Formats: sequence, structure tokens, C-alpha cells
Amino acid sequence: MDDHGRGSGPRPTDSGEDPLDPDPVEPGTPDPLPYEGVWRFTAPAVEASVPQARHAVRDLLYRQGVPVSDDLVQGLLLIVSELVTNAVRHAALL
Repeated sequence: MDDHGRGSGPRPTDSGEDPLDPDPVEPGTPDPLPYEGVWRFTAPAVEASVPQARHAVRDLLYRQGVPVSDDLVQGLLLIVSELVTNAVRHAALL
């Protein structure tokens, strides 16, 4: 058998479990809500885009019914504000 650059150390045996799978779900546990997808928000590189992006993200979270605390929402909105502010500030230089 060719090792293809793998070391000669011991190899794990196949236990039948996938180590990348999350913990098994208990029977009777409801499926998680689907929050997958793509959401796009396009805005000009102006200061007015910062509150627009923040409000759009807040509205999206509430519209999707994402179960998050108010503290977490405020933290997320702070991150959005910082990211959009940096993008506006540095995009203006381009």
C-alpha cells in the first residue's frame, strides 16, 4: 500500500462515526429552523448607508423570526455598523 506522504504512525480505525458530524440529535427533537440562504444588500459608499444597513439587518432578523436576545441583536448591529462604516470610509478612497 502506498502512503502518499502520510506518516508511518498508527492509523485510526473506522468506528462508523463521522467525526465531523455534530452530536446526534435525540429522537423527538424538532428539526432546527432553516436560516440558510443568501441575503444581499447593496448601498452606496456614503455615511447614510450605515444606518440603512443596520436597520435592514435588524428587520431581516425579526422578519425571519431568528430567536436571539436583544443583547445579541445589539451586538450584531454594532458589528454591522463597524463593518459598513469601514467599507464606506475606505471605499471612498478608491
